[in-house]
Amino acid sequence: MQTPATGTFCWFDLPTTDEKKSMAFYKSVLSWNYKPMGPTYWLIEVDSRTIGGINLLTKTEFKASQGFVPYFTVPSVKEGCSMITKAGGKLVGQTVAIQNGEMGYFQQFTDLDNNAVAIWSIKA
Repeated sequence: MQTPATGTFCWFDLPTTDEKKSMAFYKSVLSWNYKPMGPTYWLIEVDSRTIGGINLLTKTEFKASQGFVPYFTVPSVKEGCSMITKAGGKLVGQTVAIQNGEMGYFQQFTDLDNNAVAIWSIKA
């Protein structure tokens, strides 16, 4: 797999409190297909290409204003985290290893306007 250039849009998460309702809505509007990746996460597929995921959250975890969370590539998540905090952004939670790091790593953060964003890299 060729690593995309730094700053390339590469993923999004769609938070929901009702995955069945969300899946039915986007299936009818955008023809999305889904593949489970655990008890609370489903991959979104278009033309056999995985483009994002639906993330089931509890009512207390969900923030309606959060909306879609875009992911952008960086050379490494560790470097990206350093750049985010130096620029005034705030890390949200811990860095996550996707399938024990086999599919890379991601870190969510908020920007200066409190927008939810994430970085991804094949390298921690």
